[in-house]
Amino acid sequence: RLVSGSLEERQDQNKLTGEWIVFAKYKGNNYYLCLGTHNDEDQWIRNKIELVCTKEFSFLKELLAPQQDG
Repeated sequence: RLVSGSLEERQDQNKLTGEWIVFAKYKGNNYYLCLGTHNDEDQWIRNKIELVCTKEFSFLKELLAPQQDG
């Protein structure tokens, strides 16, 4: 409801501007982490997720860890 309600409200007001909905898939579930605009830098979005979301979803630390080249 939180995400879809906000989107429906913005659509009704003709205020859809192309925001990104950032989410992570984990164990078959989608975890919605933040909204970002096309003007937001990728690193800014990642920093925001690391600062706020990893406190609630500890599995994100593993998902956000740098990949090791094999």
